[in-house]
Amino acid sequence: MISPSWISKTIVILCLIWLIAFPLLGGGEWGKDMFASWAKKSYFHDKAGVPIIMLTIPILIAGSIASMFATSTTITTTTTTRWDSKVCSFHKRLQQPSSQQSIVLILVIFLPCFVYVVSSMQRKMNTDMSIDMALMKSGNIFGMLAVIVLSWLLIPVSRRGPIGKLFGWDPINVVNYHMWSGRIIILASIVHGLEHTIRYAIQGRDVLISYFFPPIQCWKQPQTYKPVICENTDSNDDGGSCSCYDHFLPLTGLLATLGLIGIGLSSLYKVRRNNYATFAMLHYVLSPLTFVAICIHYNKTILYASGSLLYYISSNFPNWIESILKRRPFSSRSNVKIVAVEKLKSDDSNHLQRPCIALTIEATIATVQKCCPGDYVYLLVPSISQIAHPFTVNRVLGQTQQLRIIFRVTGSFTRALESALFRGSTTTTTTVSYDEEDDDEEVVSKEMENNNLFTEKKNPSRMFLPRLHFEGYYGSRRLFDRILKHDVCIIVAAGIGITPYLSLFSTNNKCATTDGLMIIQGNQFDTKPKNIILHWICRDRSLIEYCRKEYNLDSRSNSSSSSNLQIISDCENYSVRIIIHQTGLGEGTTFESTATAATNERITRTDLDYPDEGVPFELTNFSVSDNLCINLRYFVIFSILSWGGLYFLWKGFLRQGKETYTGRITTPVVVMLYGMVIAILANISFYLHLRRNYRNSWSRMAFNAQGNDNSVENMEFSTVVELSNTNYNGEDTPKVISSSDDSVSSVVPVEQLPVVKFKMLQGRPGIEEILEDLQDGISPALFCCVPENLMKNLNEGVNRTSQSDIMNIPVYQESFIL
Repeated sequence: MISPSWISKTIVILCLIWLIAFPLLGGGEWGKDMFASWAKKSYFHDKAGVPIIMLTIPILIAGSIASMFATSTTITTTTTTRWDSKVCSFHKRLQQPSSQQSIVLILVIFLPCFVYVVSSMQRKMNTDMSIDMALMKSGNIFGMLAVIVLSWLLIPVSRRGPIGKLFGWDPINVVNYHMWSGRIIILASIVHGLEHTIRYAIQGRDVLISYFFPPIQCWKQPQTYKPVICENTDSNDDGGSCSCYDHFLPLTGLLATLGLIGIGLSSLYKVRRNNYATFAMLHYVLSPLTFVAICIHYNKTILYASGSLLYYISSNFPNWIESILKRRPFSSRSNVKIVAVEKLKSDDSNHLQRPCIALTIEATIATVQKCCPGDYVYLLVPSISQIAHPFTVNRVLGQTQQLRIIFRVTGSFTRALESALFRGSTTTTTTVSYDEEDDDEEVVSKEMENNNLFTEKKNPSRMFLPRLHFEGYYGSRRLFDRILKHDVCIIVAAGIGITPYLSLFSTNNKCATTDGLMIIQGNQFDTKPKNIILHWICRDRSLIEYCRKEYNLDSRSNSSSSSNLQIISDCENYSVRIIIHQTGLGEGTTFESTATAATNERITRTDLDYPDEGVPFELTNFSVSDNLCINLRYFVIFSILSWGGLYFLWKGFLRQGKETYTGRITTPVVVMLYGMVIAILANISFYLHLRRNYRNSWSRMAFNAQGNDNSVENMEFSTVVELSNTNYNGEDTPKVISSSDDSVSSVVPVEQLPVVKFKMLQGRPGIEEILEDLQDGISPALFCCVPENLMKNLNEGVNRTSQSDIMNIPVYQESFIL
């Protein structure tokens, strides 16, 4: 039976083909006339409706369909046969994820742009033209190319966009399409401006003073004043009369080009990495100003850019308004509750180690359940910066209402965050030593007089912790799905790059296997993995031991509650190997922690009404979900924002004068205001809906004579609540424990599950040593989260392995630097 997801993906792909048909065919005479005839027969009745029909409508249709049928998780079933090992070398390279991205870039962006320029040149240029006319026509072609690319520029950076959710796009990797589109716009705009500047210079005018800077009379009397340049004008761009409009045209074009160049320079890798706040602020400030300048320069810009603009507004505005309402001062939902803060220090390396921070927060049960391996969240700390920064997030082993981010203190933001988290708090310091003869055993000294263990408790309500705001989840959400496609999976992580894979070794994903099938929350999926090998290269001993303890990375936890990866298959040849390569030398590890709980145990507290305590992190209410009813609500909001915005945009365009600028400024402003109003109304409506449901749920509760709620047993979901004895005395302290725990509900006897093989080695491994297991499978794959130089060596090693044996070896790379 054909699934709705397959139908929706097919429709969206057809819409995207519809979108790129315009640059492929619109440059030629036949395509131009055909699209113009379609526009005349449509609602728009004018050739100005061509970009709406060919560029905007397919994007809005694709977004509306995706908002209905996209899901928040992407676990699919795939079948790989032995034919994969017989594919030709060329096809093998096409299967590389990096090669796929390059091919899509060529087919979807570069090829349509190239075809449009060539076909437009053939249609407009001829040998009888004067130099002035040839420069004008050629420059306008590149100017049109820039505004055409604007039509899809914002789609890849709409992190919550339904199209990306439908296909499981990784928001980090798909940004490359946005970057290359932006580079094309910048290059085309520069060529466009240079060619027109050369035209004016050939005509003997003072380009910088007379043309790019309008005289004072044009600012005071733009409608009646006739500039001096009109006296010897040989040609006009649009064939109309000469006026002050011809002065402002190059001025706004110059400002737009300078804005685009500023955006492009701020997007360079070194700027983004070393000065992320500068990059973000320049993007936030220059992007809208540059867009307005482009709209003023060319009145139809708003039509060409309307598709990606409306898609971006519909995808993000409801979430932005929701975040603003949550972050408002004195709001009980203003900040996320911090459960524990732990600083990991290592003194066992020859190199100076930057500490790692493990930040544990409280989250709702539904939020934790939707967390997938490889997900990341955006963290905003208003006291440090108004720019949110991305961090990989993982579940906490054995906890149903906690999430954790682990990061290394590197840049200015993380250094400031470290200081804020540990300012004014009392820390617990534990010195851990290791027995070199048996590396798996830890010897912890507890002698207080030797200062090996120092502990001091402090009331958490008096701790000065910063207010944190989280937004997520983001990511492709396909890491687990990709592992299921291959029989041999080699995972390579470097240092803090282990974080995307930690949740693979947790117990929160309830799954079991039988007869080669995996059972995940009642659904069966074909399984493929037989061997999974993790190579973790790390010099930070404290980080290694922390992850071993918190995420069961060693063989001491081989029980029914150990790794998910242990229960992917019941094949006799199946195995999981974890090999940690410690590259640092020395001894002695220091561990510092600060917890907000009253005791050292992990306790889910009930006193969450105080703003200083914070509230559990929860997902946005305006995003795709696995629930069709929720998707229907999201579909309605997305459709009202996108199609309603298109109506106001078109009406605003019709009111624009050909040589006036007021309408060109007010039209995008009106569309933005419309999006904000609808987003605010959507948030208010959802808040009232939740409030009504909350009151109805309380009205259905029945209380006994002691005041206890008898209706708890009949609730559709159960909540983990454990009250601290430090706050309540007596034997009648209420305690409601969830009926579902973290144990694995497996139909396979525990004694039949394979055992994780753990090994810890000293020194950096060779590339051949890491990749030697790739040749043991029919469809092997390499998963990496490593720095760029190591990634380059691994790719070279995979290519050598592929050349020796005709085999498809995909390389899946997680972003080492978010």
